Amino acid sequence: MSFGLLSVLLLAPVELAPEGKQKPKIIVLDLVNGADLDEARLEALGDAVVTALSGAPIEVLSAADLRKTVEVKASQSALGCVQGDCLLDLAKAWQARYVLTGSIAQFKNQIILNLKLIDSNNDNLQVLLRETVEAEPAALTALARVSAAKIRQKLGGPPPSSEELSVLRAKNVPLVGLSLGLAGVGGMLTAGWHQLQANDSAQRALDAANDRILGPYHADRSDAAVSVARWSVGVSAVLLTSAYWSWSKGL
Repeated sequence: MSFGLLSVLLLAPVELAPEGKQKPKIIVLDLVNGADLDEARLEALGDAVVTALSGAPIEVLSAADLRKTVEVKASQSALGCVQGDCLLDLAKAWQARYVLTGSIAQFKNQIILNLKLIDSNNDNLQVLLRETVEAEPAALTALARVSAAKIRQKLGGPPPSSEELSVLRAKNVPLVGLSLGLAGVGGMLTAGWHQLQANDSAQRALDAANDRILGPYHADRSDAAVSVARWSVGVSAVLLTSAYWSWSKGL
């Protein structure tokens, strides 16, 4: 942030609400772009964070709001205040208790978003919550909403909604549920195969009913195959039920 812009922001007048009616304020600073994202994408990420904070009992001031208030064009400079003294001065100037800072980095094909919620109460900066997500560029905005929703919850708002969390279910394959489900299907196939063997042995036992050796032999094989088939069905039922439960929990 340039010294001139910071000075204007710190000296800008703040209109206070009547005592007892003012919500605590949070300043949401521009994301520090360390991933060479274009301005439109960076602005979309910032908007997603600000929007997700709605619902918390706070007044949200974005960096764009501050620039508009002091009539500074957005093209001049981003609010790049990230140091302790600067953050504390900014919070004091705008009567804001909280400051949300964030940064974007890139590692190979993944984008890493870091968000940090800071409490400036009693002139003492305290980090209340850190959120870090790593994702492909296409999923980053949705994951940013989830991180901001967790910050919203920390500020007394509602927890992340099922719609916001849906991106996590799409992103994370429930490996436990998938494994149990595949095992259950395999068990059912095994049960079916043994049942066919049982039917075949039963037919052979009927055909050899007059044979004192082959008749009992095929009958015993049929009984054994039926037992295995029933056992496989029971195990498969347990596995499939466990798979359904695990899948519903996102495991």
